Amino acid sequence: MKGKGNAVRKVDKYKKDNIVAVPRELIKAQRNVVLSIDMFFVNKHAFLATYSNEICYTTTSHVSSKAVRHY
Repeated sequence: MKGKGNAVRKVDKYKKDNIVAVPRELIKAQRNVVLSIDMFFVNKHAFLATYSNEICYTTTSHVSSKAVRHY
């Protein structure tokens, strides 16, 4: 029988920040992209979601304030 305090913690295998540089070829090929944005809330925390219609690319980021200057 194991004693108390023998629980094993798992290491978090996911990165907290996942920022990827966009290749120049992709930027040149998609100059006229329609971008849709929306703000949504989870437990009173604001998030900004973007969706690129031409390349079907979605992003989501936490918004610290609902002020327009923070977008």
